[in-house]
Formats: sequence, C-alpha cells, structure tokens
Amino acid sequence: MRGVRLYSNRFGIADIKGFVSHDVYGDCMSKTRRRALKMLVCPECGQIGTLRKIVYGMPDPEHFDFEKYAVGGCCINGDGSDPDLRCRSCEWEGLRENFQLS
Repeated sequence: MRGVRLYSNRFGIADIKGFVSHDVYGDCMSKTRRRALKMLVCPECGQIGTLRKIVYGMPDPEHFDFEKYAVGGCCINGDGSDPDLRCRSCEWEGLRENFQLS
C-alpha cells in the first residue's frame, strides 16, 4: 500500500500510520491553500481577524469554544448555500470560498 507505514506498538499490535497522498486520491484533493481566518478581512466592516467558522447544531455550552467558533443553529439548507463564516463585529455571514488568495 503506497503512503502507509506499519508500526508496532508495545503490545505487539500493528498500527497503521498513513498520510493522504495525491497519487492515491488524484483530482479530488485541492492544491490551493486557504488563508487562515485571522488573516481575512470582513467584507462588511473591514476588520481583520473577526471572522469565525460557523458550526451548525446544538453545542454543549460547557465545552464549546465560543471565541473560536460561531453557532449557526440547527437548521441548514444542505445545498451548499449555508454560510460558513460569521464576523464577530458586524454579524456578517458568508462563504469562505468567496475569498481568494492574493
């Protein structure tokens, strides 16, 4: 198997430690890099570092990181039109794919 290595742990059981290879997955892997959220500028208010990834569903308030993520609720369209970014300052919502690397 290409790109996969077997390691033996202390109990004698082999663990598979592999990596995703472009040779195996071909064209389904994207070669473009996305900018980190902290480097993106909000298109509405112009502030840097205020965009957060939207997580859909009902988070556990004791363990959910509200500083890192935004809550999107439990209802989604499911057709790819649901926003995946939200600004903490102005509450703008949009899609990350609309940001291009310059």
